[in-house]
Amino acid sequence: MIDIFKQISSGIKLIKEMHRARRDHVDSFRKEAQRIIDAFEAHDIPPNEVMRLLPEGLLEDPSVFGGAQTLKKHLSKVSPWVQRTLRLDPAWLKGRTAVPHLRISSYKYLPALVEFLEARESESADMSRFTLYVFKQDVLPVEQSSGPLVIVLAEVFEEVDEVELTRFYYLSERLEFGHFHSMLNLMQILAFAHHYRVRVWGRVMKPNYIARLERGEGFITTLWRGEISGGWYPEDILWTGLGGDPAWKERMQADLDAQLRGDGFGWLADEIYAERVRFSPCGQSVVTP
Repeated sequence: MIDIFKQISSGIKLIKEMHRARRDHVDSFRKEAQRIIDAFEAHDIPPNEVMRLLPEGLLEDPSVFGGAQTLKKHLSKVSPWVQRTLRLDPAWLKGRTAVPHLRISSYKYLPALVEFLEARESESADMSRFTLYVFKQDVLPVEQSSGPLVIVLAEVFEEVDEVELTRFYYLSERLEFGHFHSMLNLMQILAFAHHYRVRVWGRVMKPNYIARLERGEGFITTLWRGEISGGWYPEDILWTGLGGDPAWKERMQADLDAQLRGDGFGWLADEIYAERVRFSPCGQSVVTP
């Protein structure tokens, strides 16, 4: 015999569950909380490890990171801390952009990079915590390369049980190999990286993968993990000898020197020139500033 009351009860329960799921789906607070949880997991920090990073007194019960429904009640305290800790774009946390990582673009305004690096140095003088990655889509010499030029800065910001935790920044936006001002901007970034003793690594990715990385719609760890297909040496462009066409490099080095001096960074132009002389193979000429 069919139990009509049981069927009605099950139907009501199903409707309530559907209503609750819909409510949660459109709940902007819950969405922000879920983005926070996703961000930590993308940085290889599971919810139970987040509590080890929390400032004392920020939350009475760190277990709220176990789910978006519990975490959403604490966003006024948690969101600003998460944004500072993982260096996330506040607009991404609020759901207004698909790009979670901050962009520090110096293409048209070099002081933006300088101010950023000075701020990081003021937090800690040990700039060895940074690594600069320069991505391209081919293994050709740099002057022959084409396609997107993507520059990412990685920063180790904490260590838990001898495991280093890293956050990321984009230092480029819509730069391209073969474009004069893009290449000049790359050289400016490399010059400052050398000054601050930041490690530099060149990486090669297939065109479709580097296009995703350039758009930045997702976490950098996810966008590049397992997609590296080769390496190269971006800093060679700064120095005499090494890889690349000598005549092309000489012209670009002269333009870099002029641009740095024109922007008020003559001290850096002098430093790079001195290093170029020091690194230059015996008998090879060096661009005179």
